[in-house]
Amino acid sequence: MREENYFLRIGKKNLQEVAASFVIGVLHLIRIGAFPPVVGIWTMSTRGFWSPLVDNKILSDELIDVLRNCDELSALQKLNPDHFESEITKLIERIEKDVQYRNPHWDMDWVINDELDEQELK
Repeated sequence: MREENYFLRIGKKNLQEVAASFVIGVLHLIRIGAFPPVVGIWTMSTRGFWSPLVDNKILSDELIDVLRNCDELSALQKLNPDHFESEITKLIERIEKDVQYRNPHWDMDWVINDELDEQELK
């Protein structure tokens, strides 16, 4: 039996805002200790997460740079724990300055893999 997966289909015009919101949310949860810093390494800084968005020139350079820096969060916490929260705050502030709120209605919807054909998954 095939595992059921869920996909969030996001319209290109809203992708920057949605991605920024996701990254800010995850960084906040890391900052307050709800998520471990390794989430930055294994979720947000993986090439599979941001590469398709970079290759298609969808995300801003600033947001991509923040994503790439998320792989250093665990090391930062170990090497400089006194500045860990403030460094995450700086990352969040960089995204907040960069993102432009454009539309109160985001073009997105949830899709279950059974609703997609194999071509849409690639």
